[in-house]
Amino acid sequence: MVGQGVRIGRFFLPLWMGVELVAVVAGVFLGKVVSDAIGMTGPNAVPLSPDTPYLLYAVRHTAVRHTLPGLAVGIAQWLFLRPYIPQAHWWAISTIVGWTVGGLVPHKESRLGEGALIPGITWTYTVAFVAWSMVGAVTGLVEGIWQGQFLGRRFRLGGQWTPICTVAMTLGFGLAYPLERAAGLPVAIVSNHVLIGGITGLAMWRILQGR
Repeated sequence: MVGQGVRIGRFFLPLWMGVELVAVVAGVFLGKVVSDAIGMTGPNAVPLSPDTPYLLYAVRHTAVRHTLPGLAVGIAQWLFLRPYIPQAHWWAISTIVGWTVGGLVPHKESRLGEGALIPGITWTYTVAFVAWSMVGAVTGLVEGIWQGQFLGRRFRLGGQWTPICTVAMTLGFGLAYPLERAAGLPVAIVSNHVLIGGITGLAMWRILQGR
């Protein structure tokens, strides 16, 4: 049954953005710790052969660098949404799935060094932007479809979530590479998730209020 909206506080948007940012930073940090511990990165990194199958590397990489941040974001947003949406634990599951599937899209860190992205495609600035945009698009679409169905059964405007989530993630991840090149990884992480949090937070505010 579709509801008519719920009352939310005036600090909903900044709190949503803060939850998004803190969760991502915590997830990225956890991913780095695990990555160093298992020898993917750090001083004890075990080099992979250039002949390592792409899928094998991508799965290992994704499990650490995308699934863990997705887990952190999903749990944080689930806890945030619990007062507004019954059974919000499905939100966490959909976020983890979305980030995991999106992480399997070929992008810079899916290959070794600055060489081939995938066979036959050379890594360039333009390819990097397109590749990271695709990571965001797939992530946003996969989690957005699931979450949009969840919201659509409860709120009149819930169906708007899927396209908004997809656009937000595409823009956020697409801008990550140029920002990283220009200002460094910490600035890129903060900037792109402030953008994602702002867009999705405004959308969620509107959906929950039924406006």
